[in-house]
Amino acid sequence: MKEQIKEKQNEELTKETKKNKKDAKGITLIALVITIIVLLILAGISIAMLTGENGILNKATTAKTSTEIGEEKEKVELSAVKAMGDDKRGEITEENLDKELANYIGKRDVDYELSGAGPFTVKYIDSGRKYIVNKDGRVEEYVPVNGKYYDTDTDITIGEYPVTIPGGATISNIPGEYESVEDGLVIYITNEEKIADWSDTETIQKTYDQFVWIPVDKETAIIEEGKEITGSTNSEKFTSLKNYVSSISSPTNGPSKYPMAVKKSDGKYSGILYDFKEENATITITPKDYTTTSKCREPDDISDDSSNSTITESSLQEEYKTMIERVAKKGGFWVGRYETSNMSSSNFTTNPIKVIKGTTKGISTVTWYKMYEGQKGYKNAKLANSETTSSMIWGSQWDQIMIWMREIRNTVYPSNGNYYITNSVGMGNYGNISGVDDGYYSTSAPAETGCFKTKNIYDLAGNVYDWSLEVEFTNTRVYRGGNYYNADASHTRASFREGIGMGNVLPKFGSRSTLY
Repeated sequence: MKEQIKEKQNEELTKETKKNKKDAKGITLIALVITIIVLLILAGISIAMLTGENGILNKATTAKTSTEIGEEKEKVELSAVKAMGDDKRGEITEENLDKELANYIGKRDVDYELSGAGPFTVKYIDSGRKYIVNKDGRVEEYVPVNGKYYDTDTDITIGEYPVTIPGGATISNIPGEYESVEDGLVIYITNEEKIADWSDTETIQKTYDQFVWIPVDKETAIIEEGKEITGSTNSEKFTSLKNYVSSISSPTNGPSKYPMAVKKSDGKYSGILYDFKEENATITITPKDYTTTSKCREPDDISDDSSNSTITESSLQEEYKTMIERVAKKGGFWVGRYETSNMSSSNFTTNPIKVIKGTTKGISTVTWYKMYEGQKGYKNAKLANSETTSSMIWGSQWDQIMIWMREIRNTVYPSNGNYYITNSVGMGNYGNISGVDDGYYSTSAPAETGCFKTKNIYDLAGNVYDWSLEVEFTNTRVYRGGNYYNADASHTRASFREGIGMGNVLPKFGSRSTLY
């Protein structure tokens, strides 16, 4: 009996032992799995800490890059300071900057590249990074903006120039159209539509409206009557204005005071317009007579034309005030890259004007009034999310474009003059001028927009005259540039101006839009 009890106890003990062993084995497997999971989590965290966006490796790389950028920029800054010291007038010249860069960096075209005429661009060949050297010696890292879309109005800086990109615009991604303001910065009005393939240049330029930025000096865009301009008579005021506005004595190192407008004591504005002449291979820029009754003035009333019922001196003064104050604040304005087309619409909200390459639609059937209406309607149709205003070009805006282009030489037919703005022969679509080969010439119709460009703006010196808001008389408006039918070499200059009644309908007349 005792043996049976003992045997039963042993049997139960054996079962308990086996059960304990089985439970222990199960616990061990669970612990192992948990351990592996914990190790994997730790490994993930470690990898993330090493390689993630804010990881140690990336931070180390970023720190290394920042150090390299700092060292590169410092060498360029030292070179710029030394280059300014090497010049008697404290200016940075390419020769002096190149000499100092060679001292601090190495050999040109081996260790670095130097381009531009002020501002200058310095590129490190090994790293590929670029730095902008401004005229005052400031050095900025070049940050590419090509192909970037802006959904709201945004102030940026390109080189030494402030630029306001209107909401709905994309900066060009086509080489030659985005690198600098001086060469012509181009935007495309895309309104969130993404341009996937920038290589198809022709299609893009015939699809999206385009504008080019015109820089204007903020400090001197507006001058106040009674401060810089004095005198009780118009003649005295004109003399005072001429003394303030420095005529250019050399195309490369002349002064740069070319204001756009005078703010008068009553708070109203008068546009400052300029004459452009070339004598002895020198461009002379002189303000036109400062009066309220002479030809070529702005803004002014439209009083002698029965076609007008809504445009008044007051409304034009308000429009001009908006334009000049914004230009002075922003440091520039946008001008249509092409002459405006599609101006015969009856509803510019649903069928807005076009600023694209390759069309002449509407030019031969439209009066000045229709062109004016179409330019004003562009903003609501194409830039609804922007604070930008659209307008027909003002005469003072056209003259600022000419001042900006004053150093461009005529390399095609220089026998008629050395500079583009005073001699545009061969650089615009004109009539059959003797001795000039113009493959676009036609006496029956204007060519497609986009024949000849200067600083990325097409047809300023031809194709069709560009009507403006500039006044000749109260029943006329001034047209600028040249036209396809004109075979008079004296008229073939981008700065040409003359007036005609706004009710005319002529195929040789068109217009150009601006944004500000």
